[in-house]
Amino acid sequence: MKVVKIVITVFVAMMSLFICLLSAAIFFSETDYLKYEADGHTEPIITSAEIEYLGDEYHGESEDGFSYYRLYVTIENHSNYNHNTSSVYLHYDSSAYGGNDWEYYSVMPIEEEAFGSDEANCIPAGKEATCSEVLCIEDGCRGFTVTYNNYRTDSEQTIEIDL
Repeated sequence: MKVVKIVITVFVAMMSLFICLLSAAIFFSETDYLKYEADGHTEPIITSAEIEYLGDEYHGESEDGFSYYRLYVTIENHSNYNHNTSSVYLHYDSSAYGGNDWEYYSVMPIEEEAFGSDEANCIPAGKEATCSEVLCIEDGCRGFTVTYNNYRTDSEQTIEIDL
């Protein structure tokens, strides 16, 4: 009877040790996974924006009272996931720019080019990419704000562009 008690005690102790080791392994693997997932929700950041005057005509088209500009926006992806460029939404507002005396001027996107990255339609993890967009801007506008809305993290970044 004493031998049976010893065998059962050793068996229960070994099973308890196995369960503790298994629980610790699962805990640490889930902790690493959660850290990796949290890094995936790091939002891309606009690091720079520049504008280039193209003239009163673009590809043979012109509109009275408007000029054409090419806007370059560089976005840096700090996460460990590729960022899909179709989720990059830029909004232009000339009335929010103080130099326009709160007047509204039309700023319309005409043509968008792909991001300058090796992969099509994505910003690779840990890298930056530059996109450009041709804008048709009403004459008299001294500048505008570019707002990048990130709907995944429900945040926005705003940059002022001087003309």
